[in-house]
Amino acid sequence: METATRRLNDILLAKTSYAMQRLKVRQYSQGNRAGRAMAALLRKKQAQSKIPYLISNEGTKIYNPQDINDEMANFYHNLYNFSSTHFYRNLDFPHDSLH
Repeated sequence: METATRRLNDILLAKTSYAMQRLKVRQYSQGNRAGRAMAALLRKKQAQSKIPYLISNEGTKIYNPQDINDEMANFYHNLYNFSSTHFYRNLDFPHDSLH
């Protein structure tokens, strides 16, 4: 009985060793598929989110990514950092009737 158990353990050890070796070879040959798949999805997402061109205030198309970036920065700067003092003159603020 002891020799049969030992032979069974030897067979299982050999099969496990063979399976581990095959796994190592497959991992080496195919690489990290999950990482490559994720990278491919990110590249696709990045390509979809890229702005190919922008039309400036003058009506010209801007294709250079740095110029697009500058134009958008100027647009939002002008949008949120207005310096007009006339803006508040035309507003009707509610008056406190207690004072």
